[in-house]
Amino acid sequence: MKKLMFVLAALLLCGAAFANDPFSSKDTSKFGVGLMIMNPTDSLTKQSGSSWLGFDISYHLKFDSADRPTRSINLGYIGGDKDRDLTGIDAKASFMPITYSFTKYSKDSGNGFYYGAEAGFAYAKMKAKPALGGSWRSDSGFVPILAATVGYNFSTYYYAAFKYYFPFSGLNLPVYGDADFDGWCITLGTNYTF
Repeated sequence: MKKLMFVLAALLLCGAAFANDPFSSKDTSKFGVGLMIMNPTDSLTKQSGSSWLGFDISYHLKFDSADRPTRSINLGYIGGDKDRDLTGIDAKASFMPITYSFTKYSKDSGNGFYYGAEAGFAYAKMKAKPALGGSWRSDSGFVPILAATVGYNFSTYYYAAFKYYFPFSGLNLPVYGDADFDGWCITLGTNYTF
């Protein structure tokens, strides 16, 4: 399922290159899609991999005078799955943020830097077991999150963003302890019209 969602996000991103210029007409881009790589900073969460792959889909609610999105609802999926050697643990984790974002651009129009903030919730799930055998220990639940973003619009089609997630709480895996889902993401994405 995770691979299917990643392939669909990649196809949407590649297909957007053939779409009409989203900011050159009155038809503003209502949707955006991006591919993400996340590096969790918590040592237990990192047991499921130091680089997680995922995607982000945005629905834009408000635009500035240059038809760039300034308010959006975002839905993402990021996950890791890693089998360790005989000295470690096997771990699987996923993080699904649902946020409302505010974006401010450094220039009044055109390409350039932007920054923003997000607030919302994420569904977090993690399970782990000793690599030598044993039973899985798991926890899941909703955690409130904030995120800070700095990005750059390369063209009217593509952007790159650096984002850091700040969850207010984490999960508690029996035997292993607390698993926090804070970490930084790099996103390559596009805004396009249908």
